[in-house]
Amino acid sequence: MAAPDLYVIRYIRVTNENFVLNYNLIMKKTFQITIIAVLFLGCSANTLTTKTWHTTPSPDIRTSTIYPYVEWEIVQELRSGMSVSDAKTLVHNLQSYHHPINAIVFSSNQGQSYEIALKFSKDKTSIVDISYKSIERGV
Repeated sequence: MAAPDLYVIRYIRVTNENFVLNYNLIMKKTFQITIIAVLFLGCSANTLTTKTWHTTPSPDIRTSTIYPYVEWEIVQELRSGMSVSDAKTLVHNLQSYHHPINAIVFSSNQGQSYEIALKFSKDKTSIVDISYKSIERGV
C-alpha cells in the first residue's frame, strides 16, 4: 500500500511544479500584454502637441477667412487616418484655403483655447496627423 501513496505524492508534486511554471508563464505574458496595451493606447491617443508642419492663419485682414469653431468633444473624435469626408461630417467645414497642407479649426477646453490643424494626405483624401496649438484668447 505504500507504493500508491508515493505515486500520489509524486503526482501532486509534479502537478504543483507544473502549476508554478504555468503561473509564471501566465504572469509574464500578462505583463507583456499590459505593456503593449499601454504603449498602444498612449500612441493612439491625441496628444496636445504642436507639429512642425502646423501652419497658423495670417492675421492680415487681406487674407481674412472664417475658420470654424468646434466643440471639444467633436475635436476628440478627429483621428489620424480618418477620411476628409468623415472629418467634414464632424466639423461641417474644413477651412484650408490659405493652407495647402492642413485645415484649421478652433476649439477650447477647460478655459484654454486651441488652434487645431489637420494635416492632409498628399492626395487630400485623408487626415494623416493632428496638431494642437495653445493660443491666447482675443479681447
